[in-house]
Amino acid sequence: EIYVTLDSHMKYHIAHSQFWIDSRSEHPAPFTTISEQDVKDGKWMASRKEHRNWTEHYVRELEKKGHQLIIWPEHCLIGTHGHCVQDGILEALHKWEAKSGKSVHYVLKGTNSKTEHYSAIKAEVVVPEDEINTDVNFALVNDLKLHNRVLICGQALSHCVNYTTRDLVCNWGDNQLESLVILDNATSPVAGFEEAGSTFLKEMREAGLLIKQTTDKDLII
Repeated sequence: EIYVTLDSHMKYHIAHSQFWIDSRSEHPAPFTTISEQDVKDGKWMASRKEHRNWTEHYVRELEKKGHQLIIWPEHCLIGTHGHCVQDGILEALHKWEAKSGKSVHYVLKGTNSKTEHYSAIKAEVVVPEDEINTDVNFALVNDLKLHNRVLICGQALSHCVNYTTRDLVCNWGDNQLESLVILDNATSPVAGFEEAGSTFLKEMREAGLLIKQTTDKDLII
């Protein structure tokens, strides 16, 4: 089976500039970091007043996890080319479907604009009125557990691959973690976040996951 996760965002999204304004109604530049103190001080606030209580809760919950909110360049906007699977990969997926008689499983994440969703398993902060889309996707986890080996690859090593894999480990239960395999040469970090990618691989190797190359002959068991 093949599972393809798709970042699926709106222009107005908590990690995009449009969501935030300062006292002059100006939006933050990409790669701006917004802390809980910034929100409390009014340095940055949600553009829509009805979201301002939520944003203070949101950045507080992120910081409890040791994270801060980063404003990203707009990406993976639904309906745009950036939301689509890259042409070469899509062609390979279609060939696999034709040969196997199966369908690729497409998993959308990030459709709720009030939370980030790096992981394909769970959003960074669960939105109470949308738990079905932001809390743990046990259906996906349980599907993956049915397989002898799960090969993990894609973009980006420092973020989506990182967070997805960590959430899988947390929800894998008594299953053997060596069934989870990260393909080291089929993923790469966001520029500037190389250390996060390296730390992730080191910690996953120590946890018992396998780190392999796409050329290794023992990938399929």
